[in-house]
Amino acid sequence: MALKLKDITLSHVYEYVNTGKIEDESANTDPAIVEYLDLLDKCRSMHLRIDEFGHKDAIVAHLMKVEKLSRYLASNIYNDAMEYFYADKQISSDAWRNIIAQYMQKNYLLAIQLAKDPKDIGTANKILIDMAKTLRLDQPDPVEVDQKAYTQPFKMYSVDAKFLGIPEINRTDLKNLIDGLPEISEREKLRLHQEANTLPVKLFLDEHEDPRKS
Repeated sequence: MALKLKDITLSHVYEYVNTGKIEDESANTDPAIVEYLDLLDKCRSMHLRIDEFGHKDAIVAHLMKVEKLSRYLASNIYNDAMEYFYADKQISSDAWRNIIAQYMQKNYLLAIQLAKDPKDIGTANKILIDMAKTLRLDQPDPVEVDQKAYTQPFKMYSVDAKFLGIPEINRTDLKNLIDGLPEISEREKLRLHQEANTLPVKLFLDEHEDPRKS
């Protein structure tokens, strides 16, 4: 026996949409499934037309009057439509913000049309402010950081002039040159020796060994 409109549930709808048929072979070509899907889509369209419908009672009343449905069936179809079209948990927060902002924009346009004095206009403008906050327009744009910035740079340290592509210098001659500089204190000569690498390398100096500290 073919399914009737009042017998159809969302389980039938999901199965039909995914496979093109349902387990009940006698209902595979039942027009009631297609009719039910059409009613779900009508509910969604009316839900978006907030100037004419926008809430459950108005949509249910329309289904009862135009589609000749019982209140019980019309209410079930409305609930199924909201579940079918809006229960997707994968919708991003940004997408939901944009959806809500669309409704708020329609509210603003309606409020402006109905405004009779400056107070009403101020109330309408508050909707714009709330909409801007919903879209986070009151917050600075996030700084876009190149993914390369999160990559740990590879560093190599060397005091080998040849490795760095610098011409090599005779360290003995350089040491003698520094020692022979006139009017330079021993502390300054020590600093020059360290920077010229004419002394054994010591990476971590004691405080009294650092010629840059007095």
